[in-house]
Amino acid sequence: MVVWSRIWNTFRAMAKPVRWIFAAALAAFALCLGCLFAGVTTGYRVRYGDAWIGTVRSKTVFDDAKASAAKCLTESDAATCLCEPAYEPVLTRANAFTPTAALTTSILENTDDITLASAVLVDGERVAVVPESARFSAYESAALDRYKTGAAGETVTLLSKVEFSAGYYPVSALSDDASLQKAADALRVQTVRTETTETEVAFQKVTQTTAAQTVGYSKVITAGKNGVSRTTVQVTCVNGKETGRKTVQTEVVQAPVDQVTLVGTKVVPKVVPATQVAASGFIWPVQRVARMQISSYFGDGRGHKGIDIAAPANTEIYAVKAGTVVTATFSRSYGNYIVIDHGNGVQTLYAHANRLLVSAGQTVQAGQNIALVGRTGYADGNHLHIEVHINGTAVNPAPYLGLS
Repeated sequence: MVVWSRIWNTFRAMAKPVRWIFAAALAAFALCLGCLFAGVTTGYRVRYGDAWIGTVRSKTVFDDAKASAAKCLTESDAATCLCEPAYEPVLTRANAFTPTAALTTSILENTDDITLASAVLVDGERVAVVPESARFSAYESAALDRYKTGAAGETVTLLSKVEFSAGYYPVSALSDDASLQKAADALRVQTVRTETTETEVAFQKVTQTTAAQTVGYSKVITAGKNGVSRTTVQVTCVNGKETGRKTVQTEVVQAPVDQVTLVGTKVVPKVVPATQVAASGFIWPVQRVARMQISSYFGDGRGHKGIDIAAPANTEIYAVKAGTVVTATFSRSYGNYIVIDHGNGVQTLYAHANRLLVSAGQTVQAGQNIALVGRTGYADGNHLHIEVHINGTAVNPAPYLGLS
């Protein structure tokens, strides 16, 4: 109390001008002392562009925030868009300084030539930059619709991998409509649909035989009718061009009806002209064809009991003279063979036939077709083996057939 009294007395003793200077100094001291105890300090208020974006302790704090902002830019030359700030010295509390991260965000948001946008990546390659992903999604949807055919059950799939990468981009990097359309046109779109087609199935021609009709008889007894087959295929296209076709089902909707033709097999006996009759009264036993020849004679050094006349299979065999069929059967050596009795102890034998046309007990005429040439029994090829028996003994058939 004594100290303050002395100070007051000294202040009153001062001259008036000096007294005001002393009062101002005392007030400044009191202000500084108050700031010290209140936590107030000096700093800089930062103006960036048209906005006050924060308060920093020193200008290097803004420089660090600007460097961080430059690292956030996706374009290497975008840092040139960042401008310089204006500073204003201020008194502020020590805990009121703007954090560097917040300052970085404010720099990015208040740079006119930079905007928050998304890069469009197609299969890992940047094709466009849009303010928001929905902008490109509209073009993507249009690309999918473009390749739809409207087929029932059709599936449409985007094969290209589309991703978005958000970041700060120069405004000049934003894509215009033409660029977005070009990027959408390059997308790979797959469509899978099913196609069903019906085709005719041709009927088959079937032949049935009847012994009730002669050879040469032919009649369609069941008309043929084509069937219908239905095929379902899965068609895969990429951007409208077919890349695959797979059959998934084939079914017969209507079965075809076979055409059935009835043909006769009955052979009408033939009689050769009388001018072919030999002096013995025998006619030539085989239909004369181009490839007919005598392949083995009577005896032949091996006890051969007849003559072999080689001819193509199914060449007609004739009865050399009228008579009665006494044998028409099969044996291991002769194969299919016939024996005809002509009376007066004369018989003829016809062996190795492919087919017999008469039966035992049947009367035949000279020149009647009794069998067809073959190679049944012990035979090396198609031929007629003919024997002539006189009173049960085999004789050389050559003279009887007009051979020398």
